[in-house]
Order: sequence, then C-alpha cells, then structure tokens
Amino acid sequence: MLSDEQLKLSLDEQKRTGRKLGRVFVESGYVTEEAISQALAGLLRIPFIDLLAFNPKPGSREVLRRALSLPNLPGELAALAEQHLR
Repeated sequence: MLSDEQLKLSLDEQKRTGRKLGRVFVESGYVTEEAISQALAGLLRIPFIDLLAFNPKPGSREVLRRALSLPNLPGELAALAEQHLR
C-alpha cells in the first residue's frame, strides 16, 4: 500500500517525466512489478499467471508460442514469455 506522500511524489514524477505511473512506482521501490501485474489482472478480471513459476504442459508450448507471436503483444511480455518457454 502506498502512502499519501509516495503517491504525491510519484504523480509529480510522472508529470515531470511523462513515464507511466506504474513504472514510477516500481523504479521508486514502492511496489514490485509483480504487485502491479496482479493489481492490473484484478482490475481487468483476468487470471494472473507468474511466468517464472508457470510450467505449461508440453503440448501447450506451441499454442503459447503462436499466441505470443501476435503482432499486438508488447515486446517485453513476448520476450519474457519466450524465454520461459524454451
């Protein structure tokens, strides 16, 4: 949970730099990337899957590879997922 002061400082930093607020939170050490991901998954009402701990069934790997090759998938996510599908 962020304090009021941390939120104010983060909003000021976001306004000053134009960076995404979640990135400011993480880079300031207020929250982890995992916490941001879990919060976003909750807001979007989709399951959160920790790709570092996820061990798909062998038949699922090809399906995931095809899904991750979609042109609209953010590059960082695709690279992270691909790294863990090897």
